[in-house]
Amino acid sequence: MTRASAKAIEGSTKLTGIQRDWVKAYVEEVVKEEIAKLRAELLEVMNGIGTDPDVKTKLNNALTRIGDLENRYSEDDKFTLTRAKLLRFMKEQGL
Repeated sequence: MTRASAKAIEGSTKLTGIQRDWVKAYVEEVVKEEIAKLRAELLEVMNGIGTDPDVKTKLNNALTRIGDLENRYSEDDKFTLTRAKLLRFMKEQGL
């Protein structure tokens, strides 16, 4: 079942203008408080992730791999031995 919008049922509520304004203001205050709580919770989680060494290691590994891919695909000629290819080869060989 679909719900009617606030505008659709506003006329049948028989609320005065000040009563409607109060309801709107009250809802806005409640929503703002909940948004602030959620934002604080998200920041807390994000800050916690930033201090987790496992997440930092995974992030650094991902950034390194992205950098390697950028180096690999920014090469002009696929038959030329470039610094990026040499670095990639050395990493693959464990040198």
